[in-house]
Amino acid sequence: MRPELRGAEAEIGGRLFSASLLELENAVIGVFSEGPPRLGTLAAAMPPSAGPSVSSVLIGGRHPMASRALAERLAAKFGKLALASVHSGAPEGEALRAFAELLGRL
Repeated sequence: MRPELRGAEAEIGGRLFSASLLELENAVIGVFSEGPPRLGTLAAAMPPSAGPSVSSVLIGGRHPMASRALAERLAAKFGKLALASVHSGAPEGEALRAFAELLGRL
């Protein structure tokens, strides 16, 4: 399997949000940014098996809930280990809504 790179962007509330997704054979990596792609708070999640997803913030602190939520969504959607990076100056709730919308397009 060749890695597949996908992306989407949208202007929401006067801010430009982008999402890039790299799908590997055993994992998926999502980079969610306001403006140009940048690394931010990084979270990892395992796909749900018999119960809820297991996730953790690995580094960063600006949007920990958003990065964990997006990592969990990626893990559930693809059934693979997921990493999600979130970099945004927007409030966490606004950023999560925008990035979740973009994730739905990928």
